[in-house]
Amino acid sequence: MMCNIRKKFIYIITVAIFFLGVSETQAVPVLDQVFDAGATPTLFSGIGGTDKAQTFTVGLTGKLVRIDVDIIRQLNAPAFTPQDLKFDIRQTLGGVPIESDVTTLASLVVPYASIPTTRGFFSLDISSFDVSVTAGDILAVALRESGNNTDYGLYGRTDDSYVAGAHYFRNPGFGITSWKSTGSGYDVGFKTFVAPISEPSILFLLGSGLIGLISLRKRITSGAGC
Repeated sequence: MMCNIRKKFIYIITVAIFFLGVSETQAVPVLDQVFDAGATPTLFSGIGGTDKAQTFTVGLTGKLVRIDVDIIRQLNAPAFTPQDLKFDIRQTLGGVPIESDVTTLASLVVPYASIPTTRGFFSLDISSFDVSVTAGDILAVALRESGNNTDYGLYGRTDDSYVAGAHYFRNPGFGITSWKSTGSGYDVGFKTFVAPISEPSILFLLGSGLIGLISLRKRITSGAGC
């Protein structure tokens, strides 16, 4: 009888873990943080030899699955070889993006031709990186390219419309290897999407597990060993 109880216990735990995983991965992504510069942006931030980043404060606990950026691809002279866009999600320290690539949470290389030449929010799917976030985390969207062509530009505003983050830059070619604030109140357009953890599902599973453990304890105290 003791063996049967142990099997039932293992079964309960296995099912709980399975459904917990399903509840997280099947959660519908929702818009978390957003900054839209509107129809008349007051900031155009070029990406070339100068890397650009925008920090944001996470509002929902779950998985960060998608980032949209207000970006445009510029058509430079034929003499310049276009460079692909490099995209990172970086951790921050004191609200400032971390320079080291070691702590990068997600990284993509986006082909030059895939970025539109007309302004709009461009979506970047990072669901495969399994980036777990907690409400209150401060992260950074970093955008860069190789060379000095300035093939891309970000739209934003200079009136501190998004108070939970800021715009940063760095230019290793000019010795600026640390991220610096672009200016007081500067922000570029972005949207973040989070697949939130379903708290009711978690509570249900935890409650079911506790009931199973209580039942198991009662059976053990009254049952015989194998």
